[in-house]
Amino acid sequence: MEFAKKVWKLLVAIKDGLSLVFLLLFFGLLFAILTARPNPAAVKDGALVLDLEGFIVEEKTPIDPFQALFSGRAPTGEHDVQDVVHALETAADDDRIKAVVLDMRGFLGAGAVHLREVGEAMDKVRAAKKPVLTYGNAYADDGVRLAAHASEVWL
Repeated sequence: MEFAKKVWKLLVAIKDGLSLVFLLLFFGLLFAILTARPNPAAVKDGALVLDLEGFIVEEKTPIDPFQALFSGRAPTGEHDVQDVVHALETAADDDRIKAVVLDMRGFLGAGAVHLREVGEAMDKVRAAKKPVLTYGNAYADDGVRLAAHASEVWL
């Protein structure tokens, strides 16, 4: 009977050790995935494509996961104006980016101040001698105000 207790303790210790190792591997892999960043050196010459589906807002609305789950529809897309302006200003200074494309097929609008800020950032890209293209199936008033800052407008 004493031998069976020692074997059982050994089996429990092996199970606990393996559980701990797999748990550490799982959380290590999860940490690596969540903290991964793209390698800027791997990016070659290309275009910056901004898909502006939804609204441009000052601050994104927090999404209630239960409401999103039970509503049966996806929440409306929102883009932080500071993120859009930062992307455009960075594209103006980055030599790897040769053009900027704004996909406005799903653009729903923005406030007048936000349109002005994004328009000024688009003007900085054009001042850097890079083409700014806008593409949309149809343009509403806010879309036209942004497209006015582009070097080419595709419809």
